[in-house]
Amino acid sequence: MALIPCPECRQSVSDIAPACPRCGYPVAGSPRSRRMIDSGVAGKAVGAIGGWLIVPWIARLVAMAMFCLVLIVMFIKGRG
Repeated sequence: MALIPCPECRQSVSDIAPACPRCGYPVAGSPRSRRMIDSGVAGKAVGAIGGWLIVPWIARLVAMAMFCLVLIVMFIKGRG
């Protein structure tokens, strides 16, 4: 923990404080704001990776369902 000057009023503020206690100016680089940014990036990355892994399985299931439908139709019509 270190004390840094507030960009607005120049009072000493803890680097882990979300805002200056004197003027309320948000302290740049506070851990709270960094966490929000990181969680947004992490959420997007997890969503992209999840989509990348799940979409091929969904395509396989759709293809298998279509194949089964074609086999059933061919069996019912007597072309098998």
